Amino acid sequence: NMLYFAEDQQESIVPATFSRPFGQGSVALLNACGSGKPTALGFVEKLNQRGVDSIVATALEVEPALAADFTYCMALQIDNVKQSTPIGMLFDNAVACLSALDNGTHGVRSYSYTLLGSRAPTICPHPKAEQCR
Repeated sequence: NMLYFAEDQQESIVPATFSRPFGQGSVALLNACGSGKPTALGFVEKLNQRGVDSIVATALEVEPALAADFTYCMALQIDNVKQSTPIGMLFDNAVACLSALDNGTHGVRSYSYTLLGSRAPTICPHPKAEQCR
């Protein structure tokens, strides 16, 4: 029940250190080896207690290339949101993107990701840079 930031395992985070409350409809992406496995459920439980409604996590250990490609696919889905879209739909599209990426090189490992909690929270379009000035 610990996430390390480097292979030397010197810097880590444990669920007990989570203190920030999250607002309704919050979504977390835990893209680390086995972050959704039973041995890592402390993270999922603590994030949920803190208000996170939806958690994307890995059900299995994943290689860095797979994790990077999933992050790319998920970011692509979020970046292309034109209207409020449920996280469940964006997650499904990200998995489909991952499955098709590089002619399907990840194979069945594309389905190593899971969405825990609610599929309903929506992701809204982000404002363009010129709208933020």
